[in-house]
Amino acid sequence: MNSTHSAEPICVLSISANDQDHASLASAFGHSRWAILRVLDLVAASIELGHRNVSVIVYDCDSTPEHWIEILRCVQQMPDARSVVLTSRIADDDLWTQALEYDA
Repeated sequence: MNSTHSAEPICVLSISANDQDHASLASAFGHSRWAILRVLDLVAASIELGHRNVSVIVYDCDSTPEHWIEILRCVQQMPDARSVVLTSRIADDDLWTQALEYDA
């Protein structure tokens, strides 16, 4: 069985001011071919999204809805915009309503 794999690692953008969030991702995916790019805030994330081919974005669960909506807008404005999947372990009806309104 032949399988083709890109030599380039999958870039994961981890957005959090909490070092423990970044450490948890590194622990979970450190053995894989996923390269984790760590940024502290939305401004740094927007810059990285403009300069790198990011496949996955993991955002701090304590962020406000306005912040993830801004990230969604950044992704949608990219020339090769990709689908955004929003997940949350603490989601409520308000979050899902907002997500649907923004096509996430």
